[in-house]
Amino acid sequence: MTSMTGTSTNRFLETRRYYGGRHDVLARPRRGHAWAVPASAADRVLVVLIENGGIDLGLPDLVDKLISEIPGASSVISDSMKAQLVSGLKDWLLKTTDHLIESAELALNRYSATKPDTYGDVVVLRDSTATFGELKNALFTASRAGKVIDLVILTHGRSDYISADNGIDGARIRALAREYGGPLNIRSVYMMNCVGSSLNQAWLDIGARTSAGSHENNYLPEPTTYFFFSAWKDGQTFESAVTGAYRRTVDDMNAALRGLVIGLVPLAGAALAGQIDVSTLSFVVASRPEVVGTGSVTISTDALPPATSGTSTGQSLVTTVVPTRTRALVRTMSVPRTVSPSGRTFIQRWELAGPQLDQRILAVEAFLSDRVATPLTQPQIDALASFGVGIGAPALLRSTLLKMLDAGDLTSIPGEMRKWTKIRRDGKVVEDERLLERRRAEAELFGGGPLSLVAVPASREVREYSYQQNPAAAAIGLAEVVEWGLAAGAIVQSGVQDAAGSFSLTYDDAHRLLTPQGRLGMPGVAAATQSYRRRFLTVPQFRAGTAHATIDLVWSGNAYGEITSVVFERVLTESSEWSKSDLHITVNALSRIPVSKDPREWPITFRYQGTYDPLGNGYVEFQGEIEVNAFGGVRWISPHQAVSRSLSDFLLSGSPEDWVRRGPDVWPATPTIPAEQAAFLRQNVPG
Repeated sequence: MTSMTGTSTNRFLETRRYYGGRHDVLARPRRGHAWAVPASAADRVLVVLIENGGIDLGLPDLVDKLISEIPGASSVISDSMKAQLVSGLKDWLLKTTDHLIESAELALNRYSATKPDTYGDVVVLRDSTATFGELKNALFTASRAGKVIDLVILTHGRSDYISADNGIDGARIRALAREYGGPLNIRSVYMMNCVGSSLNQAWLDIGARTSAGSHENNYLPEPTTYFFFSAWKDGQTFESAVTGAYRRTVDDMNAALRGLVIGLVPLAGAALAGQIDVSTLSFVVASRPEVVGTGSVTISTDALPPATSGTSTGQSLVTTVVPTRTRALVRTMSVPRTVSPSGRTFIQRWELAGPQLDQRILAVEAFLSDRVATPLTQPQIDALASFGVGIGAPALLRSTLLKMLDAGDLTSIPGEMRKWTKIRRDGKVVEDERLLERRRAEAELFGGGPLSLVAVPASREVREYSYQQNPAAAAIGLAEVVEWGLAAGAIVQSGVQDAAGSFSLTYDDAHRLLTPQGRLGMPGVAAATQSYRRRFLTVPQFRAGTAHATIDLVWSGNAYGEITSVVFERVLTESSEWSKSDLHITVNALSRIPVSKDPREWPITFRYQGTYDPLGNGYVEFQGEIEVNAFGGVRWISPHQAVSRSLSDFLLSGSPEDWVRRGPDVWPATPTIPAEQAAFLRQNVPG
């Protein structure tokens, strides 16, 4: 680039000098502060966006939909009765929410009252200030100050659209990060608008740690918002507050509507009330929330973790200053719960085959998909399906087990399953031996099944389930992978950082080891470990004043398939100080479906991404995925991509891939299975 006088200039730097200290254009977030240290209430900001008052009960429409979906209701409920239902439902709603939704003013007072004990500041954007520009200003101001932001949106909308000002869509949301110069300090986003889930990913893309919105049109905005904020303010996790608010709204609406119908329809009221279960109605199902991101954060979580691909809500918190754009796995109430082929075989061992069994399995799949919000593994889904098919829908709906599911108390469920073993025989209630065996197997499958690496399953049915879920064992002619202790692998989502100056490296501690049972059965494993060091990334020095670094992968493995913690290490003897240049890298361990028939070959997969700013006037963004195995193998399973976001490319030679270089692929042959491992497996083949 040349100026009008012909001399070489850097327009990126000129632009920054022109705008000087202005923060609304090209300003980048301060490094090393946001999310770096625990904060307090004073460091939190609640931003509330309200359009059209945010209050629109829509109860007549709700009642019409309710009546249209109850068989026979429209023929016995007159228009006057409908009006009374609307009035009664409104009274219930206002009483339930302490009359805080009766007007916008009371609703605003509810949020404003959280200052200063819960939030240092509450910013309400309403009426003339409910604009995209004001929202941007509020988010930018709080982010620059290093504040933790919670955003609540109380407005209308549709797919990829929030009704405010001229409308806010995903493109406008994503543009915020580009204008700001990096991720914003948003902890959570809660959206009351219709089809809010369509904008969840957009908020994650600009730095939000978690976001929630309704699946489709939201017919339950007021009570769910009230219950959510109450639970969130009281310290529940974001995900529990969101899903619990929906579940409580459904349960309370059922009770209120049943009572109203019984009172309004003297003769047929009881029969109609018995058919009311709003959780199965289409407009209620459409209102269910979808939660994405790190839903384990609470209102006191101020040192936030980076976005990860894990699904556990119990991950330990990790401090990081690395701008990331990781796509967090969606944890949603709309994910279908389907019985696996192994689960179907498991159920058929207890039930007589016939066309009705298929219908019963379909019914329990639909129930688990629409009614149960708690995240479940496949063995847990299969165990619950078998249990539900066995006891029937009415008993399951009234059961303590369902309450445990709603509360997320999964550890108590196996014990509760084991209680359902009695039948009536000759006028007496007695234990049934067949049910004892079935509940024992269902409880074991729910509590661990093929993913338990502690012991061989006691129930023959669970062992057979394990065989079907893990065909790799049969491929090598030995015992099931469960006894091998390598089926699931261990991935510990704990952050490890290596930082100096403007260099930061954050990665997950991931490893896979044999179970104690397997290790005791293979004494030769103790002396069989080999250490490996492979090249990960190289950032060369292109000119004087720029830094350089070499980053290696270091781990140990053996022929038994064990992998110790994989360390991402900056090689100090091949790296310089990072006082003038910036390099930030984050690495996340991923869970992938293995393709190899030999479980010893199953690798640990990592996704890396980062930014490199050599001159302080623009940066290179890079990303890719690699695999590491137990035999010293490392390979790139997706292209190493590097894209320049700089206006000073002309100062450096080569392409962006030359500025951040990946290491070579090294993939040794799989060694022969050790004799003691083969002997151990043969000895432990289940009968």
